[in-house]
Amino acid sequence: MWCCNTRVGSSLLAHEQSVAAQDSKEAQTAAQPNGLQSKMSQGLGDTVEKPQHPSLASSPSFSSKLQMWKSLDADSKLKVQQNLETMVMTFCREFTRGKTLTKLGKNGRMFRRLCLLDTNLTTFSMHISGAIIEMPLTEIQDIRFGYDLSSLDRLPVTLPSETLAAVVDLKQGGRQLQLLFSNSTERDEFVAAMLILCEQQSRRVARRGR
Repeated sequence: MWCCNTRVGSSLLAHEQSVAAQDSKEAQTAAQPNGLQSKMSQGLGDTVEKPQHPSLASSPSFSSKLQMWKSLDADSKLKVQQNLETMVMTFCREFTRGKTLTKLGKNGRMFRRLCLLDTNLTTFSMHISGAIIEMPLTEIQDIRFGYDLSSLDRLPVTLPSETLAAVVDLKQGGRQLQLLFSNSTERDEFVAAMLILCEQQSRRVARRGR
């Protein structure tokens, strides 16, 4: 089983080394004639590819597995984690730096909120009106697609498509966090990564309790 926290650290170190190497190459290239520099740039453009991960939006099998996440056995969950490893590492890097998401309030209004993961990948937090609301991953009951309009005190006049929404259910007090995303892929990746991180944290806590 892979540990996302360790891999994020390794990935960041590798990224820093890559940037340093690229800076060195650029310094050497700057001393070359313009024609040669242009050819080298074209060559790099032809050979260097940006790492990519499969889009969940184009993989219905992943979406269906995520919707049935709680009913999957340990082996099935591990396979999903392995297939989405690169995506989860990217997600961790983004959210440890902080990312702004749209929150649907109980009053039906939408708010832009800064969301973060701590560097140990144990807590999801949101900045609300000058306060930081922390949600330990072990306190998250479920993360699911779509809206839960029954929990709202007032229904909004209009809503974005349900394919852009996700609900985070918390264990205590039946609280919920309803989030909106710019596209369905971003939504699917959030749900997938958070389910995997919650599963990993639950296993770590269980091992410590033995």
